Amino acid sequence: MKQQFRDMLDAMHRYNRGSLAKELFGLDPFEHYDLLVVAPSWHPAKIFSEVRVLVSSLADHAVTKGWRLDWTNKKIAWVHCSRGAANLIDSLSVCGELNFSRMLFVDSAGSLVPDYRVGDFCTPSHAVSGVGANAYLGERLADYRPFEKVLPNDPAFVSEVIGLALKAGHTLREASVFSADSLEMEYYHLDEIRSHGCDLIEMETSSFYLLADLMEKPAAALLVVSDSMAEGGADFSPLAGRSEAECAPYEKTRLRAVPETILKVAGM
Repeated sequence: MKQQFRDMLDAMHRYNRGSLAKELFGLDPFEHYDLLVVAPSWHPAKIFSEVRVLVSSLADHAVTKGWRLDWTNKKIAWVHCSRGAANLIDSLSVCGELNFSRMLFVDSAGSLVPDYRVGDFCTPSHAVSGVGANAYLGERLADYRPFEKVLPNDPAFVSEVIGLALKAGHTLREASVFSADSLEMEYYHLDEIRSHGCDLIEMETSSFYLLADLMEKPAAALLVVSDSMAEGGADFSPLAGRSEAECAPYEKTRLRAVPETILKVAGM
């Protein structure tokens, strides 16, 4: 990890006792995990309901939750962090205490353009940082510049993950992403958000890649398109009030492509 992140961990521990990862997620800092999965809203029992792994609950707090997944001889740490960049930063920074080889972010995204439809399996080519929380990942809060492009910290690893998904029978498409601070208020600002030229919208991947760079860990984000705000009538699919037919492509990808790709990455 970079010295700046070591300093961040030291500052956290200066005002707190013991292992924060153990307290918040039940994860052992002395155990090695082949993969860390960070998920704002998905629980592994649901995601792996059609793909068999052993899921053990380690911590179940109001906001944060942690699990250990055992598959063949591989161990996966799974962290539930709740939605939003600030929650992602708090949870993932605490995981800097852990011993793990690589990490994945998994969640949903909305489509802004007709080229990406509900159920598409995507990974960010870059993320536009439309969130204020990323200021806290810099040396000085006052230096933060919003709406900058954040690139994956390890493009070679992302390419490997795309290849592993393909070996599992799934097409993982690259897409540009806008990271927003509000789920409900993004609709009011859609024209301005679209001006950044992004394909998808979500809330956390710019923070995920900035932290991955500080932690110096191979990292990739896996996104499933859950809804579409694309202009043009036929491509529109709401987030709330979806029919069963509208949900079906999303659920198929979430319950097959996502877990099968996770296991391919854990087995690297």
